[in-house]
Amino acid sequence: MKLDILNLKNQNLKYEQIVINRIEYLFDNIELEKCIKNISKISKPGAKIFIIFRSRDGFIIKFIDHVLKYLETYLIYLIKRIRKKKVYFLKGHHGFRRSFKEFKKVWVNDNFEYQSIYEDLHESDYNRLGVVRKLKLSYFLSIIFFKSHPYLNIIHLKKII
Repeated sequence: MKLDILNLKNQNLKYEQIVINRIEYLFDNIELEKCIKNISKISKPGAKIFIIFRSRDGFIIKFIDHVLKYLETYLIYLIKRIRKKKVYFLKGHHGFRRSFKEFKKVWVNDNFEYQSIYEDLHESDYNRLGVVRKLKLSYFLSIIFFKSHPYLNIIHLKKII
């Protein structure tokens, strides 16, 4: 069943298991709090909540996003401009990122108990850089950084009240 989690109208059912698939980056802090409160309303006590979310925020990811990716894109832009190609350089907003600690804290503060986390796809964030992708360095970087930047995170929570 699909629900608009920010706009629950006439939703009286309670669920024992809820899967939230990659929506956290769309929400600012106010919308995220509303989402969590609505999930709390529709989940039974003891319900299992699985939150699938993309890469976490951290120093290395911020450095990739705000410095390396920006420089790489700007360099490609300059090369294409020198070759007299019509190119535009735009910077867009790609959603909100949160650290695992910050994300977990928001849920635990609203009657949910942390159970576990599954992490995978440790190379994906590095592969956003064309240089890393072309030189096939993502595996090497994931080892250097002790697989500390998983792109896929699945948090298992349990409703306690």
